[in-house]
Parts: sequence; C-alpha cells; structure tokens
Amino acid sequence: MEFRPIGLIYLDVLRACEWFEKIGISTTGTRLEAIRGYLDELLNPTTPEAKPLGEDATEEDTYYALSDGAGFGLIAAEMAKLSSQLLPRRTLRDILQGPLAASKEEPGSTSDARNKFVELELAAYCSSAGFKLGHPRKAGQIAVDRVL
Repeated sequence: MEFRPIGLIYLDVLRACEWFEKIGISTTGTRLEAIRGYLDELLNPTTPEAKPLGEDATEEDTYYALSDGAGFGLIAAEMAKLSSQLLPRRTLRDILQGPLAASKEEPGSTSDARNKFVELELAAYCSSAGFKLGHPRKAGQIAVDRVL
C-alpha cells in the first residue's frame, strides 16, 4: 500500500477521467465521476458542514473513495501503456459502475464491478513493478489466485 497526499490522488482521478474519455469510455454518471465530485467537495467545500459522501457515510466509505481514486489513476496510467487492441474495454466499462461507497453495494449485483476493479488494480501494480503481463484482466485474475 502506498500512502499519498490527497492532492496527488485528485490528480490521479483527473488523469483517469481524461484517459477513459480519450479511449471512448464515458465517465458521466459513474463511480469515477462520483469520486471526482467527492474530492472536489472535500478539497473545496461549498459549506463548512458539507458531507460529500452523504449524511450516513462512514470513515470506511471515505477510505474506499480515496483508495479507489488512487486505483483508478494507477489502472489508467498502466493501461495507457498498452496497445488499443489489448485494452479490456468491457471490463474497463464495468469497473466504472457501482456505488461510490462500498457500504452501499448489493451483494452479487454491484460487487462485480468492484471485483473486476481489484483484478485490474492488482495487474496495474504488477505492471508498475516491472512484471510483464499478457492480457490485463487475465493477469489480474492470476495474481488474485496466487495471493489467495
């Protein structure tokens, strides 16, 4: 795990949004857009009592928003190194779905997006460490299997 300042996480999220749009995947109405909105409000609150994740948000929800923001940044940075033909576009669309707060997920339906996100994030970490990976989704699945 890497600890990073919130400003760098915010830059990761902005770059990820740009990259997804560049490859033709809209971020409108997605979890990534919600993370961006959360960080916008967190860094520039419109009111002193602002609660960017909602009234019932927990500290765990905040952790996931920040962690996922950094993860989206890493995934975008590493996927940008691949040729367009190797990009797992369906999976990339899938990881954008689901609620911002993990506590709002419904088992079996919205958790699939987060599961795929973890696979791609793990593949991105391996890639950033210099491991040569084939197809990113398969590499993430193999890494998850070996860790578990």
